[in-house]
Amino acid sequence: MNRYCAPFACTAASAAPLARRRLTFAATVLLLALLPVSMCAPSARAETAGAPASPAPVPTMDVEVIFWNSVKESDDPALLQTYLDRYPSGAFAPIAKLKIERLDAQTPLTPSNNLADEPGISIGQSYGRQEVMRVTLGGSGSRGVLGVRGQTLDAFWQIAIGPEAKGVIVWELVPGGAAAQGGLRLGDIITRIEGHDVATMADVARLIGHAGAGKEVALQIWRPDGDYKTFVTRLTSRANKQDAHAALALANLYQFGIFGSKGVPEVLKWQRKAAENGSTAAMVALAATLGASQGSEKEKDLTEALRWLRKASEAGDRRAMYPLGAMYASGRGTGKDEAEAARWYRKGADAGSPDAMAGLALAQFNGTGVAKDEVAAAALLRKAADAGNAFAMTMLGSAYAEGRGIPKDEAEAVRWYRRAADGGDNEGIYRLGWAFNNARGVPKDDLQAMNNFRRAADNGLAAGMVAVGDMHAGGLGTPKDDAEATRWYRKAADAGDTGAMYTMAIRSEFALGATKDTEAAAQWTIASVKGGNDYARTQLIAEAAKWSSDFRRALQRKLKEEGHYAGDIDGRMGSGVKEAFDRLAKSRTASP
Repeated sequence: MNRYCAPFACTAASAAPLARRRLTFAATVLLLALLPVSMCAPSARAETAGAPASPAPVPTMDVEVIFWNSVKESDDPALLQTYLDRYPSGAFAPIAKLKIERLDAQTPLTPSNNLADEPGISIGQSYGRQEVMRVTLGGSGSRGVLGVRGQTLDAFWQIAIGPEAKGVIVWELVPGGAAAQGGLRLGDIITRIEGHDVATMADVARLIGHAGAGKEVALQIWRPDGDYKTFVTRLTSRANKQDAHAALALANLYQFGIFGSKGVPEVLKWQRKAAENGSTAAMVALAATLGASQGSEKEKDLTEALRWLRKASEAGDRRAMYPLGAMYASGRGTGKDEAEAARWYRKGADAGSPDAMAGLALAQFNGTGVAKDEVAAAALLRKAADAGNAFAMTMLGSAYAEGRGIPKDEAEAVRWYRRAADGGDNEGIYRLGWAFNNARGVPKDDLQAMNNFRRAADNGLAAGMVAVGDMHAGGLGTPKDDAEATRWYRKAADAGDTGAMYTMAIRSEFALGATKDTEAAAQWTIASVKGGNDYARTQLIAEAAKWSSDFRRALQRKLKEEGHYAGDIDGRMGSGVKEAFDRLAKSRTASP
């Protein structure tokens, strides 16, 4: 099923077959943006396992890919929304929207529900009223669909708004959906559905789904008196009197776009005000917003983000400790210091943060900043997995599959992959598909493999897209279809997979499921090598005769355009071309 096999002979040296995909902690942590510690499962992947990890995104390939990698594991819809705000039609927009609906099922992420964690401010007066409306659900089949996206309201909302602020705040209505047609508005807080209390978006999805398509349901909502302008005027007055909770609520309202636009300056203004008034939750949220900065002040913003995370961490807020460690591990906003990263991971783990436990486990598996200790790493993963961290479940499954730190047990690996997949971890979904595809811990089942690969691909995982392409190319779990295989390889390449870029070069040059296009093949090759794909670089030189002379000349022209080749355009792949490839690889950027 190796997509590199045609027209070349398959050998053990073939690059990136499914069974050998790996993404190291060091490679991925460079892409981490700042997230509140319980706002993300660590996106770094350990080399722990029999099932392959997703390929490392190109470090500087594309701002959008880097941005997506910084928020894709977030447990907070607001953080995922920052990607949608910046890239509303981006490559990962569909999965970002899907994840937003699901991730509230995990541990609450933003401010703690323990009011003692925040400054002692009394419960504010209520600014709204409860209403009941009846809505006819959409959907297909047996499951109902409401057509909303929202976020769980945590403690600071209750303090800022009043005791009624319990449930899910609506920050997006699907056009033409049941909620929009039924009269819900942005900023409404769903408190009950058919008499059942709502605490998270998971409750909304469960209650609406079970109600069934076409059924009329009763929604109890909280809605501000008058309009949000009046409400915001009151919150603003309180925020300007050093009410950190009111300021943080205002920041979230601007972040949600309740007022029709999502203004980062307003978000930063109120997050900063809340942080300056002592809210560690605001400090963590502010660091996340600053960490996503792409403006001219990016380095300055990262430095400020580090400062706020450190302040929150030193105040004992475990939510800040994992992202602070990630900054030190990556060198973002500070000098790279893996020992300091591990120190903060350990502090967070000791304080009970599942994310920090997973971060420390990664460091222990790889011996980065801390002594290598696979037994301790596996124990930490188990603790984090038992706490509900889906990423840790995937890593624990990997440890079982490989026998690292615990006895090898492929059936147990699959059990943890299933749990991770049920928890929404994309790599867990992918690895479950890999297990079925390779009969590791379960009987071989190409249909199940394809279903899981497709699910991971639809969720935006490039490795899943490659796997779906492989399945179509090999006719495994689906009819053989070279054109469909090429379509999925193209999607993976567009998402930043450098192996898929090289696959597109091969398929473009040799007309495999695509029209022969020598120029495109050369461009994909440049992107792959520039992105750090060593196999593409070495194979092109070793097997140059298998490529057409037109392709080789096109490649020389593009290397010259890149400023790395000064020789003749004669199609000869000699030392000059090899040296040009070496220089190209060192540039470490890629674009299709």
